[in-house]
Amino acid sequence: MGEGGTLLVAVVCEAEADQRTACVLADRIACEKIDWLEPEHLDSLRRWCGLTATTEFLPWKSVRREADQWGVVAHGHFGGEPGAPDARAARLALLVVGKAVPGLAAVLLIRDSDGDRNRLTGLKQARDAAPWPFAVLIGVAHTKRECWLLAAFCPRDDEEKARHVKVRQELGFDPCLRSHELDAWLAPAKKSAKRVAGILCPVGGERGLNGTALDVLKKRGAENGLADYLAELESRYVPPFRAARE
Repeated sequence: MGEGGTLLVAVVCEAEADQRTACVLADRIACEKIDWLEPEHLDSLRRWCGLTATTEFLPWKSVRREADQWGVVAHGHFGGEPGAPDARAARLALLVVGKAVPGLAAVLLIRDSDGDRNRLTGLKQARDAAPWPFAVLIGVAHTKRECWLLAAFCPRDDEEKARHVKVRQELGFDPCLRSHELDAWLAPAKKSAKRVAGILCPVGGERGLNGTALDVLKKRGAENGLADYLAELESRYVPPFRAARE
């Protein structure tokens, strides 16, 4: 808990866009599930952070360097089993943020699968490795963060509808309903999640994350990790808000 009862929430992710997507969803779930919480009050009730007050997330690529600087070490086995992809990096990240940021309420571990669903297993291994003094939430976008944006996309005007129709015809399926079938390749690959998202939601990509009904997000996100992340938020992120008021 930060000053004045502010909830401190550390975010470990790859880039600013990933932090933005994860946090937009966290704020939305908090507001929808807590009767007394209004969007205009959020900034006074929670604060995103990395390892310092001036950063909003800890990049995955910086975890090992920060662990060395803070003198944090972590072995690579979990319950006697070798760690899956990202397991050791996630445990290092949790140890570092726990040491660098006193009073944390929660940590968001946000990752793209890049086609390797074992990354989710690795993050869960790290979470289960210790009784952490803060909530640990996991969000793995399969295959990329852009798949979550596509699952949330609903065309609003004729231009957006036309783009949607064109992309559906090009791919042979609706990328908003089956975004998990896109891949992690970059453009110009036809099934590149980044390429398709760039066509359908090039500006204000997070629009649908706030505006599309939660039931729709959960249905469309059943295979791309979005529904799982929303469930994590409801079960692990909402309780600290409720507890702070009590």
